[in-house]
Order: sequence, then structure tokens, then C-alpha cells
Amino acid sequence: MKKNAFENWLVEKKRLKPSSVRHYVGAINSLSRASGVDLFNTSDAQLIDEYYEQYGFKEKDATGNRMYISGVKHFKEFLKEINVSNELIIESVNYEANVKHELNNIDSVPRLSYIPQSRPKYKKVSKQKIWERNPRLASEVIQAMNFRCEGNPVHDFFISNRTKRNYVEAHHLIPMEYQDDFEYSLDVHANIVSLCPVCHKKVHHGTFEEIIELVGNLYAERKIQLQKSNINISFDELSSLYK
Repeated sequence: MKKNAFENWLVEKKRLKPSSVRHYVGAINSLSRASGVDLFNTSDAQLIDEYYEQYGFKEKDATGNRMYISGVKHFKEFLKEINVSNELIIESVNYEANVKHELNNIDSVPRLSYIPQSRPKYKKVSKQKIWERNPRLASEVIQAMNFRCEGNPVHDFFISNRTKRNYVEAHHLIPMEYQDDFEYSLDVHANIVSLCPVCHKKVHHGTFEEIIELVGNLYAERKIQLQKSNINISFDELSSLYK
């Protein structure tokens, strides 16, 4: 239920005190009761704005501590993140499935290219860009790396039922979300690495110290290829993207 998720988001993401969390959740509850619509089950931010003005909460804020408008602003921000997160999950699932499909369609070891490429296309979700990724490129890197984990070559945890080879996943060393900061495409062979599931989880969920140690090793191996692809970034700049 979005109500519980909103409460957790206020605590974990916004770091608010329990009293503030109660006030903001209570504000959305009040709008829901006044409108007769459970706003915790809607994703329509415009509807929330309309109810805020229609049912007199704007006037209440004018004589109080602006609890309602603060609650509305936080809830709209929460809805935006939920919408983007859902779209990213769908995109990620489809991408990973297509990478696996492409792996079965490559008969010989591909030759990787480091020719600079134009930025990929993107779509906007809640005003945030989600950049397209070509699963063929990721599958070619995995094949070229011989299904080896570039984070640690001895990591061969299990055999994939689909490929009958060591199971690895593709990871963009410079995350695609930073494409706007680069003139040329980040979805290229130079920026895609082959990682075992443990190293892949570590680079997303490990401590900063563990992440940077792994990213530093990967960067050292890919620095020249990145430069050939007109992707210029220092290790310090790359590290800052993982904070």
C-alpha cells in the first residue's frame, strides 16, 4: 500500500522526525477524507493539487503552519520517484532478458569497437530521462570477455542454464543516468563490463570503500578504451558518481 511506502520514504529518504511523518501522512489522509478518494491509491499529482484547493486546505494553510501544502509537496515528490522507479524496473527487466537472448544469437567471439557513438535515444518519465540501452552491445562484451567476471576472474559461481557458461551480467561503468553530462554515448563497448552477480551486487549495494576499490580496478582496465570512445572522465570524477 502506498501509505506505508510513503511513511517509509519520509523516514528513509527525507530523514524526517516521527512527528513530521505523522503530520504529512495525516495531511494526505485529510485530503482523502474530504474528497472521498483514497489518494494513497492514485498516481495523479494534478488531482491532488485540485483537491488541495477545492476542499479548502489552501485556506487552512494560510492560517496555520502550512502542514497540508508541505504534505502535498512531499507526496507528489514520492509519486514521481515511484513512477520513475517502476519504469526503470520494467526497462531493466526487459534489457536483461534481451541481453540473454542476444547471447544465444552470437556464434563467434565479436570484435569490440571503440569508435565514438552519438548519444542514444531516451524517453521521459516524470520529466526524467531514461536512456535506451542496446542489449546486443552488452552481449558482445560478455562474449568477448569469455563469460569472465572482470571484477575478479576467479569468480565462477555457477553455470547459466541458458548459455551453459559461467553466469555473468553487464554493468555500465559510468551509469547511463549521467548520459546528459557526456557528448558521446555511454552505451558502448568501452563502458560496459562483465561482472559476476556478487560483484554486480557489490557495485550497487556495497559500502563506498568496497565499491570504489572495485570500480577503480575496472576503470584502470577500461581507461584507454573510454578515451578512444571520446568518453573522458577521471577516476575521482567516476568515484563521485557512486556516492
